[in-house]
Amino acid sequence: VIEPGHDGSLLRIKGTEKAMAVSTDGDSLRCYLDPRRGSARIVFESALNVAVTGAKPYALVDNLNFGNPEDPGVMWQFIESVDGLAWACEELDVPVVGGNVSFYNQTDGVDIYPSPVVGMLGFCEPMPARPPRLDRADDGMTIWLVGQETQHDFAASAYDRIINGSLGGRPVDVDGETARISINAAVSLAYSIPALHDISLGGLAVALAEIAIKSNVGVRIDDMSGPDLFDETPLRFIAMSHGNTLDTPAPHHRIGTVGGTSIDFGPSGTIDLEEAADIWRNALPRRMNS
Repeated sequence: VIEPGHDGSLLRIKGTEKAMAVSTDGDSLRCYLDPRRGSARIVFESALNVAVTGAKPYALVDNLNFGNPEDPGVMWQFIESVDGLAWACEELDVPVVGGNVSFYNQTDGVDIYPSPVVGMLGFCEPMPARPPRLDRADDGMTIWLVGQETQHDFAASAYDRIINGSLGGRPVDVDGETARISINAAVSLAYSIPALHDISLGGLAVALAEIAIKSNVGVRIDDMSGPDLFDETPLRFIAMSHGNTLDTPAPHHRIGTVGGTSIDFGPSGTIDLEEAADIWRNALPRRMNS
């Protein structure tokens, strides 16, 4: 129903009205800066990825990859990471049903960054009649930003690494209540909204560009600053709807409209949609040929 390339994949269970959603997530850079917060956030990220398909997070498996555990620093990373994963799963009432641990991951004696990976399973019954997809934005739709207010989280962000060439700071903390509100809102909206998209790597600007490119339609964003466009505050997602209201108890506000042939961020800049699509689709070949 929803193939790989979206936030999560959605598979219809044959002969039933049920569907199963899956998503895998990891973030070694954020876990390097704060193993506990980083690990909790990948659980919430994976849960939101299945939620925007209409599926409620149901169970999780993990794959924990670390350096030499005989190094006290590495063992501290491992303990903090496990505590973060456990706390987040408890907050969402999601059991860990399997997993494995890999230690002694090094190159020339240098330990890898702490690299927990999680796989989230979600279920929905009944499945949304028309589940949200990144390629279902259309002219005239209203763009909404849903979830907690921006906290200008740039620790381990794409912007900080690419523009500033740095890796530093501490990822913002998250709380279970905020996570539950955002995730439940996404599940509910998936039954009536054509396009939903979790905001993660690259922030709002990248998430909007991904929808615009996959839907082959431009977007126009109201006056927003550069930090607001590239901030990676967790537990937020984009909703695109017909009409000027959004029925959700989660915090939300209108940020723009769908239409045109460009990705227009107002005073922060504009890029032609075809140019953006070419950059996005051919990024790997260009990198390999450079």
